[in-house]
Amino acid sequence: MRSKEHIHIVGESSLVLEYGILCLSKKQQVTIRANPGETVRPPKGTKKATAPPKSTTAALELTNISADIKKKNLVQLDRILAASVPIISSSTTVTVAEQSTWIKNPRRL
Repeated sequence: MRSKEHIHIVGESSLVLEYGILCLSKKQQVTIRANPGETVRPPKGTKKATAPPKSTTAALELTNISADIKKKNLVQLDRILAASVPIISSSTTVTVAEQSTWIKNPRRL
């Protein structure tokens, strides 16, 4: 039996909540972190985490309002996660091309 994927979600609280619930509905393990100054009540089955756990198999960065916070989140994810772990990032306000210049492993974005 294949083990569950572990998704780490960081960003704006409303999006973190929405995508957390979606990932849970697909039987994924989920950890979440809202952006600084925001709070999110973890849905049942998720855990809050200040940093992505080593078991993370994919990360979502869901910040659309502040490019500075988005950059900090992406840099942290890139620094902590293994280079093979993909980072899926929203690109509503900042293009993926620009976001890729912020991290050391741009191919994972």
